[in-house]
Amino acid sequence: SAFLTWMQEKSAKVFVAATANRIDLLPAELLRKGRFDQIFFLDLPTELERGQIFSVHLHKRGVDATKFDLNVLAKSTKNWNGAEIEQCVVSAMVEAYAKDKPVDEDELFIQIGRIVPLATTMAESMLVFAPHANSWRRFVSQSYAPVAPSWGVNNRSVALRGRRGNGLLALRTTARDD
Repeated sequence: SAFLTWMQEKSAKVFVAATANRIDLLPAELLRKGRFDQIFFLDLPTELERGQIFSVHLHKRGVDATKFDLNVLAKSTKNWNGAEIEQCVVSAMVEAYAKDKPVDEDELFIQIGRIVPLATTMAESMLVFAPHANSWRRFVSQSYAPVAPSWGVNNRSVALRGRRGNGLLALRTTARDD
């Protein structure tokens, strides 16, 4: 309560930023204008970005990333986030250490095969939170995701649709004829 009041009444030039994995669980009073004025969505990294993330985490641990085919690693980790890529590198290094050998590409691929990304385990949640057409690139057709800014123009019964288990999740709006 005190934090919300401070956010509303602060006079200092302060930029407040926060992160949340489940914005749908935040109370409305925290999200309204005057508190957090903007909500940004950061999508999963692209293939190029995943290769760069592998490079960063290998270098961070003293491993020469140029000895790895970062393009193949990136292609093999579609729908992975940066933390999952980091843990892949960490796990591969632990396994290599246990085998008393330097980490190699084979060990990374073993870990890739063992890790299930959140985009797979929480696909329904991610479908709801991706707010723009570019975010839907990771979903298959027939997922009932908006693919254009005009999506739903001729369907006034649904504001957002997505799969939930065997059924369809739909947030409905009031129809208008104007």
